[in-house]
Amino acid sequence: MKFMDLRQWIALLEKEGELRRITAEVDWNREIGAIARRVLEKKGPALLFESIKGYRSGRCSKLFVRRSLRPSSERGP
Repeated sequence: MKFMDLRQWIALLEKEGELRRITAEVDWNREIGAIARRVLEKKGPALLFESIKGYRSGRCSKLFVRRSLRPSSERGP
């Protein structure tokens, strides 16, 4: 499956239950890496950090973390 943009891909992940939105404010230097590492070790869902401390608007107001570029519906056994 081809995607027109990142929003379309994120929408598919969300529809398939493979996306977790993190709305709590997190520190990019202390928390994001630790959270992502724990979730990726457990082969958990993709993460979308929506509130990064110190980045209310601008170039890096959100961060997306995913272990595989393909949704599970497209991966083989």
